[in-house]
Amino acid sequence: MKDRLPHRTKHYENALMFLGIGIILGITFIFWFLVPLFFSLAIYQYFKALRYPVLQLQCPKCHTKQKIEPMITRFLCVRCQEIIKKENDVWSTS
Repeated sequence: MKDRLPHRTKHYENALMFLGIGIILGITFIFWFLVPLFFSLAIYQYFKALRYPVLQLQCPKCHTKQKIEPMITRFLCVRCQEIIKKENDVWSTS
């Protein structure tokens, strides 16, 4: 997923990290006053990930629909493991 959605993946990972820290602090009662802060940071990172535009693309070989960010020019198909490249605004397999 990192090669197709690099910005979203980064923010989803940050959201999971903040959520995990908040849960651990909540369970152990250490710095319990920081738990709402970490939960709010997790929610913020999740919604920040949703603001990046995503294109739906169909693999030319196996016809699987995939989501990619507009700046991506090359990625690996999830289903057939074929490299898909953008050449002159046309997506093709190599």
